[in-house]
Amino acid sequence: MDLKVEEHEAREIAYHYVRIHMQEKTRPGRFERASGGQYDEPVWRVELVSRADGRPEGVLVIGMDTGSVYACQPVAAGQGIAR
Repeated sequence: MDLKVEEHEAREIAYHYVRIHMQEKTRPGRFERASGGQYDEPVWRVELVSRADGRPEGVLVIGMDTGSVYACQPVAAGQGIAR
């Protein structure tokens, strides 16, 4: 049985994080698979965008093997996950 966190599951984790920690001011935007997370676990990098105007607000890092939230990093103006 494959227990990897799929994109739709990562989206649910991101929405939960936003509800609990960010008072629903953001929402998940783009998702990107990346390697080299904590403990060499592959991760989902989730762009968090403002609900008001769609500006990138941060990047949430979720482990693909464990579903752990490893980081929520704010982004500088005009940055986000590359398109």
